[in-house]
Amino acid sequence: VELKLVQTPLLVQTQNVDAVIFITWGDGRFPGMISEPLVSVLSAPVASTALLGRLGHPQSPADLMRFPLIHQRDTLGWNAWFMQAGVRLDGPLPGPVIEDTNVVLQAAASGQGIVMGWIPLIDTDLQSGVLVQLFDTTVSENRAYYLVRPESGPNEGVTNAISDWLLAQTSPATAA
Repeated sequence: VELKLVQTPLLVQTQNVDAVIFITWGDGRFPGMISEPLVSVLSAPVASTALLGRLGHPQSPADLMRFPLIHQRDTLGWNAWFMQAGVRLDGPLPGPVIEDTNVVLQAAASGQGIVMGWIPLIDTDLQSGVLVQLFDTTVSENRAYYLVRPESGPNEGVTNAISDWLLAQTSPATAA
């Protein structure tokens, strides 16, 4: 099996993918393909202890409006979280929008701002203390990482075996 890893910050269109099976971020709607969720995420505001030491710890969700916010890909995650936390927004949220997840997390870890952290993808950073979850309120992204493959085709046995293995690796029973 030839393995090719390609990272792109863009939402993938299946007609533009040169692979039999692939993993992508999205809503699970990939016409003509089978898509199965691999990793679902919850979002919560996270920051570094350095930033909190410099600016203080927000006491309420509304306090976050006085902190530098950093957005990943768009402001949808923050908007949804503020709504879930009961904070009314009066306009667009300030702060830079960064496409790359790694750059967003590095910005948070280095104390540049507060980001919406994707749980469980940041569990290691939370456990090590690199990042601190600021509030218990979480919000579902309504998006996930999906395993996408054709409904049928050549090498279907190999494709199904790889897919089954990937799904087993990310199942809650395996992760526990």
